[in-house]
Amino acid sequence: APLPAHAPPPPTAPPRVPLTREGAHLPAAVAAGPPPATPPPVFRVADITREPLRPGQYDVVTALASLHHVPFGPTLARLRGALAPGGVLVVLGCFRERAGADLLWNAAAVPYNALARAGARARERGRPAVAPSPPTVEPAATLAEVRRTVRRELPGAELRRLLLWRYLLVYRAPGRRSGPRPGPWPHSGGRDR
Repeated sequence: APLPAHAPPPPTAPPRVPLTREGAHLPAAVAAGPPPATPPPVFRVADITREPLRPGQYDVVTALASLHHVPFGPTLARLRGALAPGGVLVVLGCFRERAGADLLWNAAAVPYNALARAGARARERGRPAVAPSPPTVEPAATLAEVRRTVRRELPGAELRRLLLWRYLLVYRAPGRRSGPRPGPWPHSGGRDR
């Protein structure tokens, strides 16, 4: 039936979902439909030291326990140049243990590592054998050497020591980006932790 002349036109888009303290009301979120389609990510296997990276084009670049396999300083410089203004580089890296403070710090990781390995063995029990893992390289740089390189190549970056001979590095490229600032912890002005 035709609508009366004084009636408002029907909505063309689903209504906004009000957020509560617990999050969106599920039936309203379902009624709103799926979010707008975005293109799927593109994955390529390549050598990061040779792969052409478009300067200033990437909002987020991540590296997971991989940068100790390549020349560290030059690779950080390449990744810094690839970040868009306000873009973020996040690295979970490995470092070589030194005597002294490293031994004491990493002693805290021994019980955790033993529990994690026991849990992994229990989960894997009864499953078929896994194919051999890729070749690995022991880290050559100590945490102090990593810090010096990071300060030189990524001024203002945040570096945090983690257990299990790891560190977390977060660098935000200068410039503005829209939306909230990503990162695993509040901005601390580039201080090491």
